[in-house]
Amino acid sequence: MPNKTSYLPIQDLAPMNLIQYNESLQLVSNFSKPLILPKKWSTKNDLEFSAKYWEDYMGGAIPCSYSEKNTIHFGKRKAYYCEVAGINPNGTLIGLLFGNSFSMNIITAVASNQLFKKVINLFISGSEFPAHDDFEEYLMEKMIKPIKPDVIFIVQKYVETHLYETPIDKIQEHEKFKHWTNILKVIENYTSAIVINKEQIKFPYDISTDFIRKKIYDLPVESRIKNPPPSPNLEAWLAALKCSKCEFFGYREAFCDGEFCNVLDLATGLPLYRDASHISLLGIRRIKPFIDKAIYKALKMCV
Repeated sequence: MPNKTSYLPIQDLAPMNLIQYNESLQLVSNFSKPLILPKKWSTKNDLEFSAKYWEDYMGGAIPCSYSEKNTIHFGKRKAYYCEVAGINPNGTLIGLLFGNSFSMNIITAVASNQLFKKVINLFISGSEFPAHDDFEEYLMEKMIKPIKPDVIFIVQKYVETHLYETPIDKIQEHEKFKHWTNILKVIENYTSAIVINKEQIKFPYDISTDFIRKKIYDLPVESRIKNPPPSPNLEAWLAALKCSKCEFFGYREAFCDGEFCNVLDLATGLPLYRDASHISLLGIRRIKPFIDKAIYKALKMCV
C-alpha cells in the first residue's frame, strides 16, 4: 500500500463553492478562454474541486434550488423543478430541459448559450421520456403546451432494456417506438427546435472518486480510459425517429476519439466526470460546443 500523503482526509474537506471556482477560473463566463489554474492552486484544491457535488450544484456553476417547495410529486416519485436566467441579459429565447438527472447535469451549458433569457429544468431521477405516465402527461399539458418554449431539450440516460435489445429490423414495429414518434410530432407543434442526446457513456468506475483516492496516495491518474462499446440498437432507434425539428448531440463526440475517452482535462489535470457517467463542471465546458451546435442546427441558424 502506498504511503498516504499529508492532505486532510477527504471527509474533512468542505468542497469549495462552485461559484467561487467559476469566478476565479471563468469556467462559464468565458468558455473560449483556455483554463489556467491559479499559481497557489494545490492538491487540496484538486480534492475540493473533485469532491462530488449533488443537488443544487450538480448542474454546474449555475445553482438550482431543488428544495421541497420546488418538487412535484407523482405517486412515490419526485420531479425536481428549477428555473434559471440565462447569462446573457439580452437573450430572448426560453428553453425547457427535461428528462432524468442527466438533464439537470447540463443546465449550465444550456443557460450559458447567448440565445437564452431563461431555462427551465424538470426531471425525475431514473425516469425516462416518453413513458406513457403521469410525468409525461404533466410535461405535455402543464409545461410544453402552455409555455411553448423556443427550444426543448430531452436529455436522459437511456435505461429501458427494449432500447438495447430490440432487433434493429424490428424497431419501427415496436409500440414504444411508435409512441415516441407520435409524441415528438405533438411536441413539434409547440416549439421551434428539439435537442436530444445520443447514448450516454458509462465508465466502469467513478472517475472523481478514483482521482481523489490516487491523489491522496500520490499515485498516477489515468487521463484516458477505454471507450465503452456503444449500443448499435440504441443508435438505430434514435436514428429512426421521425422528427423534422430534432437534432442530436453526442457525449462520445465530445470526450472520445476512437478506442479511448478523455476523463481528465488536459489543461488542468482535473476530472471531466464527477462519477461514472455524469460530467463535472469541466466536462460541461467540453460538451457545450456540441450542445450549441445542435441548438443552432435545430433553429436553422448559421453561426
